Amino acid sequence: MITKISTLLLAVFLCASFSACVTPGGRINYNVQEPSVENSQKNQTSMFYGAYRDDLNFKAIAVEDNDGVRIVIMNDLGLKIQDMKIRKDGVTDVYFYISYMPKYVVGQFTDFFKELFISDNKENIKTEDGKIYYLSHGKPVLWVTKI
Repeated sequence: MITKISTLLLAVFLCASFSACVTPGGRINYNVQEPSVENSQKNQTSMFYGAYRDDLNFKAIAVEDNDGVRIVIMNDLGLKIQDMKIRKDGVTDVYFYISYMPKYVVGQFTDFFKELFISDNKENIKTEDGKIYYLSHGKPVLWVTKI
């Protein structure tokens, strides 16, 4: 009985560890405590308006600093729905995401902004008529317009 429980616990631990390693586009750390404002050197701020799957209109503020870019995503009413920092080493720290937002959606926002700001290869980004589209499996998932 003890052997079965310890084997089950070991399997759960290994699955959880492995799933954190295979996130597409780099590792995403969830529920990270926000850094203090004094520690960051802000270089450039960008604002965006866009839509995710034509269902969720959002606004985003991106602030670039020395080691990456911090992005706060809000709905049309100004409610914060995601707050993250994408570091230049490819690791993303998610400080906040709204409880009903599935992690794959968090990941798609992360992958888009990572490709937009950090990556030299923009294979999933297409610009057309002033809009920047993010493609997933060849289909647009979200679009933004820089304000």
